[in-house]
Amino acid sequence: MSLVEAFGEILEPADVHVAQRLTALASETDESVELAIALAVRALRGGSVCVDLRAVAAQVDMPSLPWPAADGWLAAVRASPLAGEPPVLRLFGDLLYLDRYWREEHQVCTDVQALLAAAHPRTEVPTYERLFPQGFEEQQAAADIALSQGLTVLTGGPGTGKTTTVARLLALLAEQASAADAPPLRIALAAPTGKAAARLQEAVQLEVNKLDAVDRSRLAGLQATTLHRLLGSRPDTSSRFKHHRGNRLPHDVIVVDETSMVSLTMMARLLEAVRPQARLLLVGDPDQLASVEAGAVLADLVEGLGCERVAALRTSHRFGEAIGALAAAVRDGDADRALEVLASGDPHVEWSTDSEGLRDVLVPRHLHCVWRACPVMPRRRLPCSTSTGCYVRIATGRSAWRTGTARWSGGSPRRRASRTGRPGMREDRSWSPPMTMACVCTTVTPV
Repeated sequence: MSLVEAFGEILEPADVHVAQRLTALASETDESVELAIALAVRALRGGSVCVDLRAVAAQVDMPSLPWPAADGWLAAVRASPLAGEPPVLRLFGDLLYLDRYWREEHQVCTDVQALLAAAHPRTEVPTYERLFPQGFEEQQAAADIALSQGLTVLTGGPGTGKTTTVARLLALLAEQASAADAPPLRIALAAPTGKAAARLQEAVQLEVNKLDAVDRSRLAGLQATTLHRLLGSRPDTSSRFKHHRGNRLPHDVIVVDETSMVSLTMMARLLEAVRPQARLLLVGDPDQLASVEAGAVLADLVEGLGCERVAALRTSHRFGEAIGALAAAVRDGDADRALEVLASGDPHVEWSTDSEGLRDVLVPRHLHCVWRACPVMPRRRLPCSTSTGCYVRIATGRSAWRTGTARWSGGSPRRRASRTGRPGMREDRSWSPPMTMACVCTTVTPV
């Protein structure tokens, strides 16, 4: 058994395949290097762009595995031809990267520093006091940071006023441009997904409508879009876009919401497309949903830039202070603080130790939600594309699909066990739909 095979409990076939392919191409015979590559690919699947070879054994917490000694392991990787020129692997201290992600991380750092260093002269306008009056100290601090640098990271939990701050900051920047006799600002609103972009559009427009008429006129016509559409998707690649370092985005101000969901690769593509004179406002909650791809860019920026560079909103205006304190304690794993809030007697938080009584409250509420959802379900059904039957067609060929559908609709013998999501075979070797498709079919309607 090879060293990589011994780690089969924690490695997927894809991890091993990539490692074996790379070591074969480089004629690398050291099995510890092959294991290091497999663990680096495993880290990517878990959302991290690198693996700490000295700490990975403790992180995995499986001492029964034959972990290589850290010093010798690092030396073997450092001496590998895969770490030579041109590099496939990058060893930064104890951290092992695949070259692509090391270059993207290095590029993001360089572009962030350039935006922070860009000069943005501040023009004092009377609008500042009107948009950020006394009593809104957190929003004032956020505005001060945004006016002084090209890159602003605005963080805060739900209900802390991030969208309100964004709308008022845009109004302030538009007023500054007007006072300097500059052309109207070209503003872009973007988010990682279409749903997030739609929410951003609605929320910003709602806040803009609360502003004075002159501010509303300057911010008229704001439209939110996805990052892919903003950068200009290309049919020949999914990781490169029409806008890049040689063809920058034309916007003066770019606002990105839900930045915690932005991967390292997408952030690298965005930063290289931003003009050096533009302002970039990254908005999000580093404790919320992270990117499905590798890289926790927002969390790293918050940690790396520090409080002087990051505008943090902490006061919640959406729910009671006790609810926010309880949520923060649970998020931080502070059990003592959570119990303290629960025992405070605040009317917004109720602490019940009676499990039977709690069930009497929660079960009816849950059933009520289900009952309210029932009338909506028919409107959420998925129309079918087939002319016969009520099953969504999959990539099995048109004739095979219709034949299989007809056989199934005519009554089918008991199906043999098959792998989920793949067409199964009856005992007579004829085609039958997979079990997962049967679940889908209960919620579709023939057209």
